[in-house]
Amino acid sequence: MYTFSEIKIALSESLAKIEQFIQTVSPAILHAKPTVKWSIAEELFHLISSDMGSAQAFCQSVATLRETKHNLRNYNEIITEYREKYATGGTVIPTRLIPNEETHNRQQMQFLDDFSKAASALQQSLSTWTEDTLDLFTVWKHPLLGPVTAREMLFFTIFHNRHHLASMQAKQTCLENNAKM
Repeated sequence: MYTFSEIKIALSESLAKIEQFIQTVSPAILHAKPTVKWSIAEELFHLISSDMGSAQAFCQSVATLRETKHNLRNYNEIITEYREKYATGGTVIPTRLIPNEETHNRQQMQFLDDFSKAASALQQSLSTWTEDTLDLFTVWKHPLLGPVTAREMLFFTIFHNRHHLASMQAKQTCLENNAKM
């Protein structure tokens, strides 16, 4: 998964799996917290905000972007670096990505609609990028990874989507099993 075509396919698959997952979450489980961490609803809010933020990063004019000055990282390097920094307490989540009170009032269909809009915006935001331009510019400074190119941002976004999907699926399973007891 290194060419732009492969990246777009992986991104599309991660977004589609999250949309499919949202449709399986019962209202009783959506806002329940099986752990001290976020509920499924809170993780969805975080994903919607993150993916919309990624879409905005990709919509920036090339004229406003800086040329890349760091060594380029592949998918595995991005994920390894992120996990290492996260594990050492480097967790920094921008305020706009943290669930708020409004999150607790949203229902399944609103999350599905909001996520579908974010997924669509993210995929459309890639229309001006090409294989040749993905590594030329820094599109964002990630709190843990530092400056990232468009390709690196896509690598992280795919990982981030997959990570939160697995987390939400585990929470759903845990809550459903507890409800059966």
